[in-house]
Amino acid sequence: MSVSSMANIAFARRADVAPEGEGLNSLDEVASATGTPSGSATSATSALSAIAAYIPTEVVTVYVAVLATIGVTQPQGNGPAYTPVAVYATFLVLTPVVVWGLYASRAVSAGKRLPRSLRSWPKWEMVAATLAFAAWGAAMPSSPLGIIPGFMPALAGVVALVLSLLIGVFSPIFSIRPLANR
Repeated sequence: MSVSSMANIAFARRADVAPEGEGLNSLDEVASATGTPSGSATSATSALSAIAAYIPTEVVTVYVAVLATIGVTQPQGNGPAYTPVAVYATFLVLTPVVVWGLYASRAVSAGKRLPRSLRSWPKWEMVAATLAFAAWGAAMPSSPLGIIPGFMPALAGVVALVLSLLIGVFSPIFSIRPLANR
């Protein structure tokens, strides 16, 4: 799924979106907010949709494309001025900004108020996406975290999968509280 799914989940939690004043109380409701048709959702598909919703695919895709484009995955000769660590850090910071931007766009396109105050930000989705990107970015074969002694990208891949599972499964706990609409 995607950051777009996270923005949809956050939008569904707004206090001014029906049913008003309620959050998302189950994996079925989280899956429904991602766009999974409610009639076709089983417990298993709801769980998978909720888990997949918290993998920031757009950010990871652009990250991989940037690494390939500027050649940081395999520096040659003088190499690029960018280091893999700097690119990783940039995308780590960019991830919550992208989540907020998509959420704000969704709110504005639905005729709702722009989420300006910190209270109205989709904090859970921003944190979840950032953690997931950190894990998925570290799991790349030419991970910038490879400079850490003993770091294993294969283990980072397992951590990324488990983290995505845990974020998706526990998302209803953090999605119960509706977001302010300021």
